[in-house]
Amino acid sequence: MWRKPVGDPTPVLVPEVPSPEGEWGQDRVLVSRVHVTVGDRVASGQPLADLETDKVSLELASPVSGVVSDVRVRWDDTVPLGAVLVIIDTGASPTPADTGITLRVPNAPGRGAEWGHDRVTVAEVHVSAGSRVERGQPVVAVSTSRTVQGGNLLVTLQMTSLTRGSVGRVRAAVGSTMAVGSVLLFIEPELPLTSAVVPQAPSPDGEWGQDQVLVSRVHVTVGDRVASGQPLADLETDKVSLELASPVSGVVCDLKVSPDATVPVGAVLMLIDANA
Repeated sequence: MWRKPVGDPTPVLVPEVPSPEGEWGQDRVLVSRVHVTVGDRVASGQPLADLETDKVSLELASPVSGVVSDVRVRWDDTVPLGAVLVIIDTGASPTPADTGITLRVPNAPGRGAEWGHDRVTVAEVHVSAGSRVERGQPVVAVSTSRTVQGGNLLVTLQMTSLTRGSVGRVRAAVGSTMAVGSVLLFIEPELPLTSAVVPQAPSPDGEWGQDQVLVSRVHVTVGDRVASGQPLADLETDKVSLELASPVSGVVCDLKVSPDATVPVGAVLMLIDANA
């Protein structure tokens, strides 16, 4: 369960202008996408949210590195210029957010399948905050409808817990519409999970040459069973690249990053349940 760390809070605001030479053209902007949630560890320059008006659009980047301690907006909110969107704790040390599982609406209902939309409807919520869950227990069902050969096809995904633990905050509500990538709920595992992290150096004799790395590719997804030594992600800087291997055999329970994200050295990339 996420608990706000104690540190130096940095509010991230809607800028008065989208660029030094540009302007919004109105006094309110649409938050068309939110890239982070509470507990996410972000690097300076990492995208936080997409903002737009009829005239211009902007991918708002984080001004600092730290941990997201508060998200004040949701997808499709319209907010005034100067509004606080996100608060980042720059003094945060590793927190339960790095070890707990964030269950999100997946990009697709399965391999080789697709939603057909960028939003889904929450059909069922089987748990509440504080509920104990077992590995494989249904927690949330999401669905959407697609037009196929002149008819409507209902696509439903029953999402299950990938580990044993306790449910933290539940954001999903039956009947609500949520964007792909949105957080449904949090699960605090009963047993510690294994973190795959950006190593302090790419090899015993090498160095990154900078304090942040690019995640150029992610080879696995949530629910995948991996073997020790199996490639998990490709990391790179201007100086060096590394294929990060799994430290254990188990099941991937959570991805903390996406392809093309820039993260600090030492950041948690994913969590693996070695007991699964």
